[in-house]
Amino acid sequence: MRVSPDTLVLVLGLTDTLKAFPIDERGSFLPDKAVTWASNDGSVVTVDGDGLVTGTGLGMTMVSATAGKVTGTAVVQVVPAPAITASATAVPLTAIAQSGTNPGITVDIT
Repeated sequence: MRVSPDTLVLVLGLTDTLKAFPIDERGSFLPDKAVTWASNDGSVVTVDGDGLVTGTGLGMTMVSATAGKVTGTAVVQVVPAPAITASATAVPLTAIAQSGTNPGITVDIT
């Protein structure tokens, strides 16, 4: 069994999909094999029957795909969302009305 990707970094609360490729002992692809998914630690990630992985807590765990007696795994790491900061400059409406100009609005997001 091959699982793709075999390593995945996921932001907490977001999802991504793993794919399973069942193969026999000779390495031949077996397209009609049913695959069962499982997470080793549901507090870090959950996985549904289609390989959809959801980050439920920070950390690292394994997700396995099994078809018959063959199992493949992927390592999934869940990381915090990056911090987003925003700043804006407010201009009082009275200053705009008195000047007769439109200064526009500037927003910087980093």
